[in-house]
Amino acid sequence: MRNVQNLRLAHKLCVCSEKLCKVTKNGLEFNFSYSFARLHSFTVLEITTSIELQSVIADWKEAGARVGFVPTMGALHEGHIELVRAAQNKCDKVVVSVFVNPLQFNNPEDLEKYPRDIEGDANKLREQGLDVLFFPKYKEVYGEEVLDDFQLGSIVSDMEGAFRPGHFQGVAKVVHRFFELVQPDVAYFGEKDYQQVAVVRKMADLTGFKGEVAMVATSRETSGLAMSSRNLRLSETARENTAPKIHEVMTQMARRSQTEAPGELIAWGKKQLADNGFLVEYLCFAEAGDLRILSEEELVVQDRDRLFIAAQIEGVRLIDNIDLKV
Repeated sequence: MRNVQNLRLAHKLCVCSEKLCKVTKNGLEFNFSYSFARLHSFTVLEITTSIELQSVIADWKEAGARVGFVPTMGALHEGHIELVRAAQNKCDKVVVSVFVNPLQFNNPEDLEKYPRDIEGDANKLREQGLDVLFFPKYKEVYGEEVLDDFQLGSIVSDMEGAFRPGHFQGVAKVVHRFFELVQPDVAYFGEKDYQQVAVVRKMADLTGFKGEVAMVATSRETSGLAMSSRNLRLSETARENTAPKIHEVMTQMARRSQTEAPGELIAWGKKQLADNGFLVEYLCFAEAGDLRILSEEELVVQDRDRLFIAAQIEGVRLIDNIDLKV
């Protein structure tokens, strides 16, 4: 209980409004500009229990702070940091969770191999001036509760939903639990996981979540490869020379999509990737809203459509998607 009280005290000293941070001590009130408070904030709070997290957030909410939330599975890269920056730009306080959620892995080997680097992640977030790093154990997230499946509809029928059965139920469940714990005003997700964002928004509608689900543009390496924690598992050659072929091929397909039929482009794209050693799970055009996949017999790709891919190289599964307006 004393730890919880200390956490509450620390955050009462620096709960910031948009313009002003007020600190009261011995009956005297001291005012600091918001920018000063952000640049000279307290050490990042590293919290492992739900009760501590909820105590801190209760004080923030009481003070009227706008709370941003970035859920991650760790092994953080610049794409994650961009999500944190986006949250810091719009919110007074930011929580980042690091939790490798077993419910969203349909392959136990994939779960075992998923990269983990808690200390490295913590250092990156400290440098960013984060408010709270939440890295809970399984029971702190789920307790003893057995969560029912969500009725996610057709958005999980294809692409990741087809190749990773149960994956999106795991995503929806863990994000729902985090929304309950953090009560964010805005939650931030990366565009690389476009279908996942659609799932989270569907879950938010089903549960009456009052906050905003914001999508931040995909962060890419200089080669064009979408940043991903899984990139760490690639050899140097594959990461620098082979894996970037995904974005290269997709970009060419997008440019040609206004003059060539989807079926012809998909056949061409699959051949290009196969020739470079990829095992392509899916490569498809889909409607950006409901994620309906265009059949290969359809003649026209619309501006509102997107191009999606999942492919393996060196046994590492990579996904990406792009807007056709390139």
